[in-house]
Amino acid sequence: MSESTNIINRDLFKTVFGALAFCVFVLSLVVGCGEHDSAKAPESFVLGDNDYLIDCDPAGNDSVNFACQLAYYTNRERMKHQEESDQAEYLDWSDDLARVALEYSRRMCDEGFFDHNDPQGHGMENRLQKAGVFYIKAGENLARGNDLLPSEAMVLFMNEPSCEVNHRGNVLDNDFTHTGIGTVFCGDHVFYTQLFAVFEAELLRDDNNEFCLSS
Repeated sequence: MSESTNIINRDLFKTVFGALAFCVFVLSLVVGCGEHDSAKAPESFVLGDNDYLIDCDPAGNDSVNFACQLAYYTNRERMKHQEESDQAEYLDWSDDLARVALEYSRRMCDEGFFDHNDPQGHGMENRLQKAGVFYIKAGENLARGNDLLPSEAMVLFMNEPSCEVNHRGNVLDNDFTHTGIGTVFCGDHVFYTQLFAVFEAELLRDDNNEFCLSS
């Protein structure tokens, strides 16, 4: 891993049942990132032979397109590693997760930090609750790097051991049903926050992953 590229992971899975409503804080999803959009424009994204798209537009080089491209690569990896993921299905796009993710990427850029916990010590769970997003299980991947493309971020995520709680584990977790991604261009760096979640208890898988049990 180069000095200019960083990724973070930790065990951020959290089970929440019967959560009471908190004050709903709705964050607006802004197309583009204003003064942040100064990263070098990469080559255009090109679709492969298979359609791994979810409800977003991958065409183009701005931060919104980058978020969609990372979602595309996430679904592609889930389909490529069906044995390891124990038949994980496509993830759907969640605007609620994307809003929370985008706000956090902006904060990391503006406040000069890179961590799952903000300078006040608040983690993913707090951010989702504050935004009024209630879930059964959730996870978070972070990445940043100089002109880091979505495809390159996915390589970093997947270049980790199988069957562990890490970036790869979040990407392939078959409990998750939704993802939302917020990407910010911050000078010559690109910040990625990717959230994963399942919102209904009955959708949790109760089977064992034989691939991981035998590995």
